[in-house]
Amino acid sequence: MIKTANYKTIFNRKKSLNKKGETLIEIQIYLAGKQKYISTGISVKPEHWIDKDNKISNKHLNYITLNSEIHKILLKFNQFEAEMIRMQQDYTIDDIIAQHKGTGAKTNKNFIQFMHEKCAIRTDIAPETKRSHKSIISHIAEFKPEMQFKDIDYKLVTEFDDYLRNKGYHQNTIKNHHKILKSYINIAIKSNILPENRYPYRNFALKEQSTTRTGITAPELSRIENLELNMSEFVLVKDLFLFSCYTGIRYGELISLKPENVITNQGHEHSLSFVMNKTGKNIKLPLSHLFAGKPEKIMIKYYNPEKKFIFPRISNEHINRILKLIATLAHINYRLTFHMSRHTFCTRLAELNPDPYLIKELAGHSDIRISMIYIHHSNAMIENKLKKISW
Repeated sequence: MIKTANYKTIFNRKKSLNKKGETLIEIQIYLAGKQKYISTGISVKPEHWIDKDNKISNKHLNYITLNSEIHKILLKFNQFEAEMIRMQQDYTIDDIIAQHKGTGAKTNKNFIQFMHEKCAIRTDIAPETKRSHKSIISHIAEFKPEMQFKDIDYKLVTEFDDYLRNKGYHQNTIKNHHKILKSYINIAIKSNILPENRYPYRNFALKEQSTTRTGITAPELSRIENLELNMSEFVLVKDLFLFSCYTGIRYGELISLKPENVITNQGHEHSLSFVMNKTGKNIKLPLSHLFAGKPEKIMIKYYNPEKKFIFPRISNEHINRILKLIATLAHINYRLTFHMSRHTFCTRLAELNPDPYLIKELAGHSDIRISMIYIHHSNAMIENKLKKISW
C-alpha cells in the first residue's frame, strides 16, 4: 500500500520578522519518516494569522486571495499524489518537492502566468509600483509569450537584453526591465519552484547610465506658488506638488500620509514621521522649519483627524495631466511631472545648505553619493562660488 504525505501550514517557523514586521508562511511535508518545508512565497504580519484555523485572517486586505494561493499549493500536492496512486507508482518527499518546483511532473503554469499571479497578490509594493510591474511583465510577455520555467537561463537573459536594445530603450529603462524580471525569478526560487542553481543573473551585470536629476528653478517655483487657480482639483494638485517641493516626499508616501503621521510639539509646531516605501527608512520632517513653514501651512489646510488620509486621493497619472496645464499657466516650457518636485526639493536644499548629510537624512537617500549629485549640479552654488573668486 502506497503511503501518502501529511501536510501542515506553518507560520513563523524561524521565529523572526522582516523589516516590514512580516514572516513567511510555509508548508510542512511529512512522508515516510522524512520532514521538509516548502515556502508559499507569502509573508504576513502576526496579527493577520489565525493559529487555530491555520489561515490568514480577514483583517488582511488580500486574505481571500492569499488563502486561495495556499489552498492551491496544497491541492497541487494532493493531485500529484492522487495521480501517483492511480498509476500505482511509489514516490518520495523529494518527488513531491520536485513536482512543486517544476523539475518533476509537468506543470501547466508558465512563468508569465506566474509573474502576473504573484504581482496581483503582492502587498510589499505600492499601487503605482504594481502598475509599473504589470506594464513591464507585459513587455516580457511580448518578448517570449510562452516562457516556461525551464527556459530561464543566462541565454534567455542575454536575448531579452538584446530585444530591449533593439526596441531602442534607454539604458536605465533596460536595467529596470531586468530588475523586475530578476525580482520574480527570485520569488520563484524562494517559492521552491525554480532551483537556486538556475539563477541566471549571477554572471549578468546590470548596467546603469548616469542621468541629470532635473528639478524646477526657484523663479519657476515662485510662479507656481503665485498662481491663482479657481478649480478645486487644480488647487489640490498645485498644493500637492508644492508640498513635495518643500519636503521631497514621493507621490506614494504623500498620498498615503495619515493623521497619525503628524507629530505636534508643545510649541504647536508640526512634523511628519513616516516610513519610506523605497528604502524602509524612518523619516522625520520638521514642517515648521522647512522653507519658512510653507509645507506646514499646506498640511494644516487639509488636516482632519477624523479622516483616514491627510490629502484627498488622486492618481499620479491624473496629477501629471493637470501639472501639464499648470506648467502652461506658469510659463514653464517643458513637461512638468510630479517626481520633479522631489528633485526640486533636493536641488533647492543643496543651494541653501550644501551639506550632503542633511540632504541624505531629509530625502531618505540610501547612499550619500545620491545626495552629492544635487550639490554637484546646483547651478546657484556654482555661480556663488564663482562670485567669491578673486579673478
